[in-house]
Amino acid sequence: MLNLFFRDKELKPVVKKERYGCPFYGFALGSFGKGFLMDQDGNQCALIARRYSPCQMEIRVKVPELENCDFNTETNKETIEKMVNSFQIFPNEFLPKRKSSWKGMKCKDWYDYIMNQH
Repeated sequence: MLNLFFRDKELKPVVKKERYGCPFYGFALGSFGKGFLMDQDGNQCALIARRYSPCQMEIRVKVPELENCDFNTETNKETIEKMVNSFQIFPNEFLPKRKSSWKGMKCKDWYDYIMNQH
């Protein structure tokens, strides 16, 4: 079950959107501070933080999946865990209707949502 602010309500997307098996696909580090991942509605990889970079799996004509990603390594494990456990994420399909802004959701909830779908 995916939760946002109320632990007793299941969170469902406002708009249905197909996603790959990678919670970092299509996101970038937020420009207004550390600890935020912003939806780019594209193929950007949030695991490549120094610059814009499209998903390397997609470039090689592979389906983007975190389990098979070259960045999902023992070396990067701590960084990925930190992002999952402490970041806020703003997936566009969860933006509440008739709202121009929102507080996003915990990246851990997003990670569970994406990984449980694939």
